[in-house]
Amino acid sequence: MKMSEKQISRRRFVKILALTGSAVIIGGNILLERPQDKGARSEEEGIYKVRGVYEEDLWVPTTCLLCPAGCSTQLRLIKNRLVKFEGNPVSPINNGSICPRPHAYSQFIYSPDRLKRPLIREERKSNWKEIEWIDAVGALSEEMKTLRDRGDPHKLVWLGGDHCSQHALIELFLKAYGSPNFIKDRVDSDFEGDLTKINYLLLLGADIIDGYGPMMRYFRLYGQLRRGRPLRAKMVKVGSRKSVTGVKADEWIDVRPGTLGAFALGLTHVILSENLFDEGFVSANTAGFKEFRELVLGRYKVEWSSEVTGVPMEEIRRIAREFASTKPSIAVLGDETTLWNNGYASKLAVQALNLLVGRVRSPIKNELFREISLGLDEIAKKGLNIERIDLAGSRFRNESVYNYVAEAVVANSPYRAEIFVIHNTNPLFESLEPERFKRALEKVPFIVSTGPLLNEVEEEFADLIIPEPSFLEKWSDYSTYIQDKQMFYASLVRPTISRNRCVGDLLIELSKLLGENIASNFPWTGFEEFIKHRWSGIWSSGAGYVGPEPLSALNSFAEFWDNLKSYGFWYYESQISHKLNRYSFNAHEIEWRDPLLIESEDKYPFVLNVHPLISQDGKYLSNCPWTYEHLTPLFPGEVYGVWAEVNPKDAKRFDIDDGDLLSIENPKGVEIRCKAKIYEGVAEGVIGIPFGLGHRAGGRWAKNLGSNPMELTIYRWKDEYVIDPNTGNPSLHSTRVKVSKVS
Repeated sequence: MKMSEKQISRRRFVKILALTGSAVIIGGNILLERPQDKGARSEEEGIYKVRGVYEEDLWVPTTCLLCPAGCSTQLRLIKNRLVKFEGNPVSPINNGSICPRPHAYSQFIYSPDRLKRPLIREERKSNWKEIEWIDAVGALSEEMKTLRDRGDPHKLVWLGGDHCSQHALIELFLKAYGSPNFIKDRVDSDFEGDLTKINYLLLLGADIIDGYGPMMRYFRLYGQLRRGRPLRAKMVKVGSRKSVTGVKADEWIDVRPGTLGAFALGLTHVILSENLFDEGFVSANTAGFKEFRELVLGRYKVEWSSEVTGVPMEEIRRIAREFASTKPSIAVLGDETTLWNNGYASKLAVQALNLLVGRVRSPIKNELFREISLGLDEIAKKGLNIERIDLAGSRFRNESVYNYVAEAVVANSPYRAEIFVIHNTNPLFESLEPERFKRALEKVPFIVSTGPLLNEVEEEFADLIIPEPSFLEKWSDYSTYIQDKQMFYASLVRPTISRNRCVGDLLIELSKLLGENIASNFPWTGFEEFIKHRWSGIWSSGAGYVGPEPLSALNSFAEFWDNLKSYGFWYYESQISHKLNRYSFNAHEIEWRDPLLIESEDKYPFVLNVHPLISQDGKYLSNCPWTYEHLTPLFPGEVYGVWAEVNPKDAKRFDIDDGDLLSIENPKGVEIRCKAKIYEGVAEGVIGIPFGLGHRAGGRWAKNLGSNPMELTIYRWKDEYVIDPNTGNPSLHSTRVKVSKVS
């Protein structure tokens, strides 16, 4: 096997470590002695004496799982207590950098509000009783066995996804059980490909440095495009709010809410009418170009685009010419493009725009993990053939339709949900119009939650809580393909502070209690063994490196596993050559819908824009007070609360001053309150409110601090769903609101 010259040699590995301090491997850990730590290491294994004060000072490699980036990190432990997160300087995925989130995570780990043992109660809203793990597993298995023995395994609904091997195990378990209802709470980003060589980055609602997607990877990408090479790339942000990404871009173009797809079609019209497209690529690699060209030139002219978006025609023409001539270029779409009733058509329009300049999306999966085949009994086969409760794959195109689950459960259609397992998600905080999920959960006979902080679901509706430990207290892993480095990358997360059972262990133990037909598919004694089994595929391939060590130099799987625990990650540089398909322009599916806006502008003059915060995930970080002291770089002084961004012209029109307490009300009469922030970076007629604060439970720091803008969103209006009818995605930004000052 030929390895790239860019591999991390052992010499380079040691050299990089030397920049941060001397390194020694003891007891399976990379222990780094920092320059600022003047003390000497003792002869005792794993013991560091720092300035003669601390008996133990260990640096242990792991992975941060607080966003999809999967940054390789190091933990500083003193007397086995976490005191600091740092990036792993030898990791190719983040090269020693980390974002603000993990720095606050220790406050979650040591929070006095965390649940440490399973809880059960006889009636909802009654007092909880602590029970042993084995009793919790037994209680859940009884409910699941009864349901399956009745021939109704499809009536088990699992809400929420996970990372890598634990995600894979959940999927396998539900298949073996016979439930098609694995409802994931997030959709994979469309942000794919090697973007470090891009010279023109057109961001259509994609706030890549605002807490959107794999954050650290995007932060590093931004730095690379701006200052990491001789030619500085141009970055243009298009949307109705000037986010952190918009501030950092060369240009921000303000468009009317819900019209980013129309903007993309306007650009396409210019490129086609002026023959600026890559004719060679289009001819060799696409299908349906003739029909698409006729559609755009006939129906979606630049004049139409200007009228719909509010962007002058000459500006659309200028951006189109820049985009087509500054190669390589790419358009990246975000939630402000897809989470509308016209989101699917907008996505196709952006994909077509990229095809015209020779850019295609090519997601890559790590095929080196060992595949696991299942032996399904007749009960499982029958259950898996029943329509999903969220209608994904039947009525809707999406793989999962998270928000529709509440409607299905309330209506008992297509069937009644009997058991809910809610994992790594909180529908009473994250979903549109969360009150809908309250009505749904009231109808579910048995609800299990894995939340570790007694959140809104657990406080009011759960019957059994089996708390998931932090990712530093369990076995886990992470995998991706780094396009710009042409590298497969995977990392191991192992118990560092303590060892606790996780959902992976729960599922394996459950399988043993649900009968031989299920148990035979899960022969492992615990989740660590399951991870080892999957990683044995990487070992068998002989491909790549663990830290600086080539797999070909290792003599056994045990040695491979020890090295993996020591260095924390594996990588394999491999240029993936795709046999290009005939990519379709899908002209017959691009049917523009005007953006749906609930109620009239005269009654409700503002369009609600809900946007992410770098420091918040809406889950575990909400109970970490450090995150409230650095909510956004846009407004450094805004701490411990939520604000509503108002354009200066709107502020003058409604006599609003900076800092005024506002009442913000939607057409259903739901109201939240927050202070005004006058900001020229939000479009006229738009009000921007950040997501992440406003919990009603979930710990002393999270509870009753700020307001949750998701309470203002509307999912159903006058018996019509406020969704994209193709994908089932919610139209997040369709809600109009009115604003008044609170005296």
